[in-house]
Amino acid sequence: MELRYAIEAKRAGKGLDMPILEQMHRLPKQLTIEEEERRRVRRERNKVAASRCRVKRKCHVRRLLKESDDLTKSNNSLQNEINKLEYEKQKLEGAIKNHACKMSNNAFLEVHGTTKDRLCRYGN
Repeated sequence: MELRYAIEAKRAGKGLDMPILEQMHRLPKQLTIEEEERRRVRRERNKVAASRCRVKRKCHVRRLLKESDDLTKSNNSLQNEINKLEYEKQKLEGAIKNHACKMSNNAFLEVHGTTKDRLCRYGN
């Protein structure tokens, strides 16, 4: 349609009239029996293929949704585990900070192979 308007504008600019064209409506030509049969078979195959495609797509979407749900559950479970371990770590760090060892450095060295001071330095 844009081409038609461009041609009309160009002709009007030159002072020419637009020729009257009759719209040609194509009448469907008569198909032979073989052509009708080929067309019917092709449409039937296309219908079956489209149906298969829709079923396949639905299965794929269901599979993706299930995978998404499984990953979400796994992620939540792992996040809960992280929270528990962080809480346990904080408790243990608090227990270590509050611990007052009565053992002398020499006795500690004999038992653990290092002094309390070095252990505390590396622990922090």
